[in-house]
Amino acid sequence: NSSKPTWASVQGVESIWAGYTGVLGFLIVFRNNQAYMRFWEGATLVNQVRGEWYNAVSSLFAFCNKEDESQEAVFCFQQLLVRLASMLYC
Repeated sequence: NSSKPTWASVQGVESIWAGYTGVLGFLIVFRNNQAYMRFWEGATLVNQVRGEWYNAVSSLFAFCNKEDESQEAVFCFQQLLVRLASMLYC
């Protein structure tokens, strides 16, 4: 007969534990939802940037000189542009 309280004799532990796990579960779900929304926002912005770079490179190709004398220089420029754009992971 010890005077030390045991877990079974402590009143209200179940309700405290239920409240704790409820709050903890809510916080975990809330933080996961926030992380999920941030991930998709970032993925959307990355795709938007890729589209902008693609449009910029396409415009530079469209406005290249079409004269026969400068075809070699234009081809070299286009090759360089494609290589630089590919380094952006577009």
